[in-house]
Amino acid sequence: MSKDILSETFQKHLKLLHKHLNINEAYGDAAHLDFAMRDRGQRPDWDPDGLTGIRQPSSYSSPKTIDAYAKDVGWDDSMIISYIEWLNSASGFGGNGWSRYSHYNGTGGDAAFHRWKKEDDEKWNEKQKEIDAYRTKIEKEKQEAPSREINSKAFGITRAVTMIIRSIGLIKWQVFKLKNPEEKLKYLSDYFEKNKDKLTKDYSQRELYDDIKPYFDKYSNYDQQAKLILLAAIKASEKDDGARGFFEQ
Repeated sequence: MSKDILSETFQKHLKLLHKHLNINEAYGDAAHLDFAMRDRGQRPDWDPDGLTGIRQPSSYSSPKTIDAYAKDVGWDDSMIISYIEWLNSASGFGGNGWSRYSHYNGTGGDAAFHRWKKEDDEKWNEKQKEIDAYRTKIEKEKQEAPSREINSKAFGITRAVTMIIRSIGLIKWQVFKLKNPEEKLKYLSDYFEKNKDKLTKDYSQRELYDDIKPYFDKYSNYDQQAKLILLAAIKASEKDDGARGFFEQ
């Protein structure tokens, strides 16, 4: 057998021997390497080609990610997002597409980052106060809107209500004023229905009564808004300067 053939055969056997030894040690299998890295969090000793005998030291570990650093120091997602935002905007770091799985570069405890974080939080809090104040204003306007509409419509019929109350006479008024608001409204509604021909006989007053009649009609059909408008008009009429003397008797 020639030297060349012998040498080639020897090399093949040597390669097979190394490969066999690596498999027995469970480090020459790439699939096992992936499993070991997931299981142990570090790269195990491994002879990549089965020939050189060069292996990574057992202390070798992959670089720590930002996510891993955050877990070590107890950061929540909000803190991680802020840190990544700072990295992507800060001088010297920006524009590198940082993410939570990027290699951690040691700047998590950097005073510059924490100053930026404090300023950013203050800006966010101020903005949130503005948003909350705006929402409160809108909500208040929604709640007050019906009252403004009711008071506005009540103002338009207050004079007519005053005239109706005065038309019942002083004696009946003494009984009327002791009633609660809803009893007063029921009394006036019935009184207006029975006496509307008499009340509208005077042409100068007819227009006022024509304005109030739709509210009494709706009230008779259990319309809640008409009821609130009439109650507000009765309340306003009792404070009317021109009628106060009569009402206070």
